[in-house]
Amino acid sequence: ILKKDIQLLTLQGTQQDGEVVTDVDDRIQYYEQMLEDTSLLQRFVLATFYYDLMEDDDSPIEYDNWMDLRVHQCEWEFIGCDEQGEITELEFHPNIGLESDNGFPRQFYWLTTLQRLQLSRESDLHGTFPSQLGHLTKLTHLQIHEVPFHGTISTELKKLTILREFEVSDCELNSTHEYNTLEMLLTPNNFPDLHTINIQLNNFDDPLPEISTPNENLGILYLDANRFQGTIPDSWIDNLSNVFQLGLSFNQITGGFPPRLGLWTNLVYVYLDEVMGFEGNIPISDADTHGLELLTNLQLFSMNTAGLNGTLPVELSRLTELRELRLDKNPLTGTIPTEYEAWTHMEMWTMRNTGVSSNV
Repeated sequence: ILKKDIQLLTLQGTQQDGEVVTDVDDRIQYYEQMLEDTSLLQRFVLATFYYDLMEDDDSPIEYDNWMDLRVHQCEWEFIGCDEQGEITELEFHPNIGLESDNGFPRQFYWLTTLQRLQLSRESDLHGTFPSQLGHLTKLTHLQIHEVPFHGTISTELKKLTILREFEVSDCELNSTHEYNTLEMLLTPNNFPDLHTINIQLNNFDDPLPEISTPNENLGILYLDANRFQGTIPDSWIDNLSNVFQLGLSFNQITGGFPPRLGLWTNLVYVYLDEVMGFEGNIPISDADTHGLELLTNLQLFSMNTAGLNGTLPVELSRLTELRELRLDKNPLTGTIPTEYEAWTHMEMWTMRNTGVSSNV
């Protein structure tokens, strides 16, 4: 397919029987009728993608086998296909020279058999985060890392009803005043199969939302380095009970530890660094509190520069699965209890710049 033909076919409207078709779904249907050969349609889409990502001087991009008429597109670099020869995977790794000021060409969203899309760092794609990803309804894994997209996460993504992994980290995405982005992602009716949410290193500033329906499949939740606000809702302990990796570091969270934190017993990895709304003692169980010592599956607990004070509770010796404990730069005092010798799996323990002395 010639580049000039591709440019012609990417006009805002497509001529069909004297009318201009502007709706994306209508265009897809039109071209699928025109190109009944799925293989040819997919090859056409990859060709538009290839030419759209060319350097300004039109020099060819060195992707193995791309645009080689002798090689089936399933054998092109970064492409994965199923047994029927339909494209199911696009995994672009660092330093491959992706370059576009407008994100993906609109024909990209005709790859409706795509299940896994991965864009890693140093892909020089720009533009608004593409709401058209919602057309790729067979997506199960969406991973975009260090790609400078901006804008918001559209509700169009709720069409991805079988999505299992959503990672859009270290981009430049923002919240919207029209809806709570995090609530949309955490609501199980929207993404019933979602297991992983990773939206670290963006500019989201939503309040942490209440979750009213149990989300039984979610296991990994990383929200670090945004500007999320408010307290950790008590409903998370009940309705996100299967989360075992939790990252909330570097956010504007207040209110301290949830009184029922110790009931979140599936937690294994917890990151709460520089969450300054948690000043106070490390919580231990009493008549009103389910304390930290009840999280007996905990293997990593990181809470550097969080304003923790008081002494180290003896009761934490019950956390016998601990591998890493990070409590740097907290105004803690006293000594390390000898009972902590029960931590036989401990691999790294740091308490730099605290007032704690060691007798262990």
